[in-house]
Amino acid sequence: MDSIDEKLVNILQLGLPLEKDPYKIVAEQLGISKQEIIKRLKKLQEKGYIRRIGGSFNTQALGYKSTLIGMHVPENIFPEVALFVNDNKGVTHNYKRNSFLNMWFSLSVNQESIKHNFLNTLIEKFFLEYLLVFPCQQLFKLRVFFDMESR
Repeated sequence: MDSIDEKLVNILQLGLPLEKDPYKIVAEQLGISKQEIIKRLKKLQEKGYIRRIGGSFNTQALGYKSTLIGMHVPENIFPEVALFVNDNKGVTHNYKRNSFLNMWFSLSVNQESIKHNFLNTLIEKFFLEYLLVFPCQQLFKLRVFFDMESR
């Protein structure tokens, strides 16, 4: 990652401008072409620095309920389970932890039946035995910023 990539990642973390052509504005900020921005973003995604670029919405205001799920996934099937979980559009975060409950993810859905069907399918498909469900009681939003330019 060079200094332009670092600046680009910092800009993305703060949010793209709500304009017709946000990448053009970012390109102007960085003094490079819009095509170069697109090329760099693809490279950063391929290398795993960027997972996705998209909006963050207030799910509660849209009628969704968030749930934190912690579960024990045997190591030999962990990648397969992670792909299955990550494929669900309601999953916003999925982390591997070094504990008995080694997979933790957030799930936001607008119907309880969707949550129950997904979790039941997950349990049955992978023969999972330990799954804990923690419905959101109080929402905390933290603004996280990883300064890529500071050393």
